[in-house]
Amino acid sequence: MPELPEVESLRRSMLDRVVGARIREVHVARPDVVVDELDRPIRDLVVGSLRRHGKLLAIVESGEARTICVHLGMSGRLTIVGNNSPAERHEHVRFSLEAPDGTRIDLAFVDPRRFGGISLHPTWSRAIEQRIAAMGPDALSIDPEALADRLAGRDRPIKSALLDQGLVAGLGNIYVDEVLHLAGVRPSRRCRRVSRATLLEVARLVPVVLEGAIGAGGSTLRDYRDASGRPGSAQTLHRVYGRSGCPCLGCGTTLRSRAIGGRSSCFCPSCQH
Repeated sequence: MPELPEVESLRRSMLDRVVGARIREVHVARPDVVVDELDRPIRDLVVGSLRRHGKLLAIVESGEARTICVHLGMSGRLTIVGNNSPAERHEHVRFSLEAPDGTRIDLAFVDPRRFGGISLHPTWSRAIEQRIAAMGPDALSIDPEALADRLAGRDRPIKSALLDQGLVAGLGNIYVDEVLHLAGVRPSRRCRRVSRATLLEVARLVPVVLEGAIGAGGSTLRDYRDASGRPGSAQTLHRVYGRSGCPCLGCGTTLRSRAIGGRSSCFCPSCQH
């Protein structure tokens, strides 16, 4: 599933081509992935900015008016393609855009597993109310002290707490495993049993791990590509995720995996206490 680094990498890869462009047409092949009717309400929308909160991407009109929110789900992606190029398999929505110089491109929403979706909001403020207000602070920008406060005293595994989008938005299975390995904390450990100093270290490492993954273009494990179709390479940096049965890169101990809160977690039984 695309997590914060993948969505942020996608956002950055779209900036030069999409911001300032005008939406001329919208074709919806699968209405079930769209919360609202998209055609007439967004024609002539000029893209003023591309924003992200957690794993949610927002295409915001100039003046913070109409806003299109895109959630990639497990396999969704947005791809810039040639104007009127043939639709690929599992393409559900296509936006035709015109740049200020008259150049035309299309932006295709592709989602093989159909867990993603698109919603339209009359203003950016309404998008915040309807889609973002229920989320926690963004994982890339939250203050470490604030995140440690949110974790402290909770009677749940720290892995489950960090995956809770209402507590902190943007973290998923990949990067939580990576953060906890670097912090030396076993994912099954209850938050209330983790010292304040260690919670602060976990919180400090969250943006470090995320920024490193963004710098590598995100992790491409199966479907993820940026808007130009380029895969990420952050998967080559993974220390534990997807490496169960391999030696720990820190101490050489064989990595193990177990289910925590219904999610598979990989950890080092020696480094992570």
